[in-house]
Amino acid sequence: MPDTPPPNPTSPNKPAQGLRAGNNGWARRALTKTTDTLRSARRFTSREQIGTFLKNLILVVPITLLIWVYAERENEVSATRVLIPFEIVSGDPSRIVDVIGMDERTVVADLWGSRSRLDTVIDQLVVKDGSAPVRITVDSSLEPGKQHTLRLLPVIDADSIFAQSGVSVSNMNPPTISVFVDKIVTRDLLLQAPPGVTNIESVVFDPPTARVTGPEQMILKAERAGTLIVYADLSRLPSSLVPGPHTEKSVTLLRPVESPDVSITPATVAATFTVREANVDYTFRSMAVFLMAPANIQAQYVVQYEPILNNVTVTGPPQKIEMLQDPNFQPKPRAVLELSREDVTSPRPKTLRFLDLPEGVTVNQDAATREVTYRLVDRAAGQ
Repeated sequence: MPDTPPPNPTSPNKPAQGLRAGNNGWARRALTKTTDTLRSARRFTSREQIGTFLKNLILVVPITLLIWVYAERENEVSATRVLIPFEIVSGDPSRIVDVIGMDERTVVADLWGSRSRLDTVIDQLVVKDGSAPVRITVDSSLEPGKQHTLRLLPVIDADSIFAQSGVSVSNMNPPTISVFVDKIVTRDLLLQAPPGVTNIESVVFDPPTARVTGPEQMILKAERAGTLIVYADLSRLPSSLVPGPHTEKSVTLLRPVESPDVSITPATVAATFTVREANVDYTFRSMAVFLMAPANIQAQYVVQYEPILNNVTVTGPPQKIEMLQDPNFQPKPRAVLELSREDVTSPRPKTLRFLDLPEGVTVNQDAATREVTYRLVDRAAGQ
């Protein structure tokens, strides 16, 4: 492998250089013929001879120039360190190939051929509409699920761009690449609303499932992580902010794996859903804390704790919050301190449970994670 690193892939390819003499002796003979014709003009004395000479000159000079230009273009030349963008595919359509350790799929090589054909080939070595000019097809016999080493020179030199033009390739850098061959698999998954969308309910998708297609290793990794889930992007819909029932004919599905090798079919679905009014907050200045413990614990111990919890904020639909603000609303929400036999032997701060909240109403994070302390006093010790 050459010590010199490949140039930046954004650098333009160098023009053909390193001229080597070709077989253009016939062109030199034509030029000699023209020179001899011009020299013979000194021997002409009559007007008729001069006229004949000029007629011959009109024919000979242009033809000679054309022959010389053609011969020059057919000279063989070399172009060094030419950038060759490539794409790589498997000969088996049920498999996919990924290049390991190469961000830009570009190699560097020297090219050799006639000047005209070499210029044409170099003009073709550009990426157009996201498609690379050279395609490497990996042998379908390579075992999937494994890493393989691929020699580049034979496969690139055999590409139609070079083979059909008679241009040869040499000094490939890097000479080899590592590829991973994987099987393409599919999964049919039920569609879901994104977990962050809390104001949408009664969602029905049509169709209810989507097919995810991609490399087996990517799909298995997402399954093990519990992230192979297809969400419908309801949050970007303007209707998701308007309370009431809605029907959307085209809702975009989100890929569970961020990779161009993973696809979803269909890309969009229809959806019907209902948008609730935006939740509002309400803070209870105080809330009663009740004890819940086995009867034998309460018979043996007096549990001392703070029976009032201050500043408990809840959130929910406006109608439900309005109900909670009614002094006559029953049952009143309450906090519960739950104790078990383990809490007797190993006392520790406890979080509270909240009961009798209307459907759709929850306590905020501060209240849900707030810990209270307690003290167990043996009733027998007080007698």
